[in-house]
Parts: sequence; C-alpha cells; structure tokens
Amino acid sequence: MPASRRNELPFARSNSNRTGRRPGELERISLSAWRAVGGKGYGRADFRIDRTGQPWLLEVNPNPDISPTAGLARMAGVAGMDYTALVRSICEIALEHPAI
Repeated sequence: MPASRRNELPFARSNSNRTGRRPGELERISLSAWRAVGGKGYGRADFRIDRTGQPWLLEVNPNPDISPTAGLARMAGVAGMDYTALVRSICEIALEHPAI
C-alpha cells in the first residue's frame, strides 16, 4: 500500500460509483469531515444519497461498532474485505501510529 494510504482502510473508497458521482468524491468529503472533527485511527462517515445522486453527509462516527454484523464490517464485506482482514487492518494502523 502506498505510504500516503497506509492509514486508510481500503474500502473507504468502495461506494463512490453508486452515487453516479465522480470516483473519489465521497472519499474526499469523508476525509475532509474526518479531519474537521480531528479523527484519528478508523471511523465511518454516513451518507444519504438523494434522488438526483447528491450525497449528504449525515455524521462522522469516530468509534463505529466493529462487531462482525455491524455497519463497518458490512461495508468492508461489500468491498471484498472479510472480517478478519478488517480487524487486522485496524490493528496494523494502530501499531503503525501508536500515538493515536
């Protein structure tokens, strides 16, 4: 994984194409909101998409439930990442950035 993306989970960019928006737009909005709230480590940004395809940021959750049936794990699954890989990625990010 490139150094600039080491602290990002790979599925953070998985659903941009569902909105009809250009790739990366939801990622850009999510990361901007994450930085605005001082997010560290992992988190989740929740959106609603209106009938025109316009995304609306609902919330930034800095401590989402990571149980196997929770939203973060389901999002990872949609992106092709199994639960074990999700937990491993979170742990690897934490070990790379112990001050988080």
